[in-house]
Amino acid sequence: MMTTLFVTGYKNINREQWVAYNRKQSVYVHDFCRMALAFASAGHRLLVYVDQDVRKECEETFQGIGASQPDLVEFVDLSTVSTFLDKYLPVEQAIIDSAEYKATIPPSRKTNPEHVYAAYNLINHSKINMVADAAKANPSYDYYMWTDFGCKDYPSATLALNRCPPSKVVYALYTQLPFQRPDATQMLSSDTIYFMGSQFVVHKDAVEAYEALYEAMLLELHQRNISDDDQNVVLQLYYQDTSLFAPVYLGQWFSLLSRFLNT
Repeated sequence: MMTTLFVTGYKNINREQWVAYNRKQSVYVHDFCRMALAFASAGHRLLVYVDQDVRKECEETFQGIGASQPDLVEFVDLSTVSTFLDKYLPVEQAIIDSAEYKATIPPSRKTNPEHVYAAYNLINHSKINMVADAAKANPSYDYYMWTDFGCKDYPSATLALNRCPPSKVVYALYTQLPFQRPDATQMLSSDTIYFMGSQFVVHKDAVEAYEALYEAMLLELHQRNISDDDQNVVLQLYYQDTSLFAPVYLGQWFSLLSRFLNT
């Protein structure tokens, strides 16, 4: 029987204070608690990477909605993980603040968080760091699945994991992939979304390779004075090594569990 460990995480990057696309932490936490209860009721273990203050708010929110924290929901101190956010925040913010970078962003996209807040990009890139940490600490699982904090795509008790190929990384596609690789600089001005970064599955044999490939791509983009969100970085990674990926076209958000894994 193939097994899956689910992983999620959250970092307070002061989104409540953003001029555009702002969101309160309490909303994230409330949605997470509902998600966590759904995972636990379906019998699935969920690792949650957060800082200690966020953990405390989650525990208080469980109580506020009249629920006990499920045993299958386990918190991990995010500060114990070496993330891309920890390593690359100064360089990515310098890129975003540079005149060269600003000139590549059209007026319609200048308030998009991926072009303003380096921390936003880097905490999304750090999803694979949390998945890799989970895999190292819990090596007995076949698959490790990331699902965004508070995502409303809940699992059933039975998962059709035979649909996930071994040694691969599985993402959902919002738009069918083009034959040729879209240029990373051109994607800074594009509204087209190909890969949806909210959920992905990594087979145990692909975790280490994927984390290394991801970091190498970040460094390559830094050399080109590019900072972008995880969805466009994954797009570049796919064309870098198509053999590592098994994308599935779904065409809608937050659907990898309900459309791809559930029986």
